[in-house]
Amino acid sequence: MVRLRNSTYHQHRVDAHQALRLEWKDGPKHKIGLQGGTKIDGNRETNSKYEYETKNLSITPYARIDYSLRTSKHEFSIALQGGKQRSLKHLYNVDILNNAIEHLDFQTCFAPYAYNACEYKIGEADLCYLYHFPKFGLGCKITYMNLRGDRLDDVRYTKKIGFNSICPMISTEPDKHNEQWGKFSIFVTL
Repeated sequence: MVRLRNSTYHQHRVDAHQALRLEWKDGPKHKIGLQGGTKIDGNRETNSKYEYETKNLSITPYARIDYSLRTSKHEFSIALQGGKQRSLKHLYNVDILNNAIEHLDFQTCFAPYAYNACEYKIGEADLCYLYHFPKFGLGCKITYMNLRGDRLDDVRYTKKIGFNSICPMISTEPDKHNEQWGKFSIFVTL
């Protein structure tokens, strides 16, 4: 850790990814943080019986800003994060034939492959509040995520679908890749 005036630079582990964190401190109650990093995601699936392989590799640079306030009874924090995923590599080399139903690969292989073969922008927001009682703390946290993008243009399923009922949300042609989710939790600290 190196301290330069009122700034602190240090390596900070976020999930499984490394990031450089910069914090400015203004007294004991307020904290502002600025963080950036890069997430690399990859998955590969092979099957020797059917001799197939699927592969996706992507990179997502992101930036995050945090603000927190702490008093003797209250803690409040808000964080905003944004990033943009880019596909680095993708491969779909699959053909599963069954005597009863042809092309079972749509639901078993193509659906997860197509879900990951996309480029998108992602935004996240976290809001957290904690109240300190004499022997414990009670708090709540709200998280919201919004993801907007498109499946890659060359990711399409050109064969006849053998059985489609388990993945109706996956299209055979490139389409939009939009998601939104939120979560709310209540917690106790001891």
